[in-house]
Amino acid sequence: MTPGPQDPPPYSGPPGVPCAFTGRLVHVPSHGAGTEGLLVRISPPTTPRYPEGAPIAVHMLAAAPNVTGSIACLSEQGFIDVGFLCPGEQYRASDGAVARSGGQPSRGQVDWERCIEPLADVLAFATGNSRSLEGKTLREYAPTVSPPTDNVGVIGWSFGGNLAVHAMAR
Repeated sequence: MTPGPQDPPPYSGPPGVPCAFTGRLVHVPSHGAGTEGLLVRISPPTTPRYPEGAPIAVHMLAAAPNVTGSIACLSEQGFIDVGFLCPGEQYRASDGAVARSGGQPSRGQVDWERCIEPLADVLAFATGNSRSLEGKTLREYAPTVSPPTDNVGVIGWSFGGNLAVHAMAR
């Protein structure tokens, strides 16, 4: 059966993650992540959604925040997707290289609150209110699509929505 025009494109990325993030890995400062900071992936689109740039979508997957992908990638619609790892979590690339967020590893779902402040720190970076540990803004990591830092949103997948509301309330 061939896919129709409204069917999602076929995907062959990591299991359990329907779409893959591609793009630069950077570290963003966060109190809970010590001097290493949070590992963040900036996944820009090929073409920005609007002539003035590509809006920014920060993904909050409560069960497994990651930098490999998400339930839906908005970069396919011209957005910049941003994924991150909570403190103490790590990412292993296909070549075996390991990158991580600083801080203590999770003790499972009893630690759900440990991602709230880091989400706020990632949002501060996405909105241009903070810089990476390299001293760069998100705009400097995605220069070809001009990210408007006044057009940033959070996608809180499942319980991630509750965490997003907590982050904004704090």
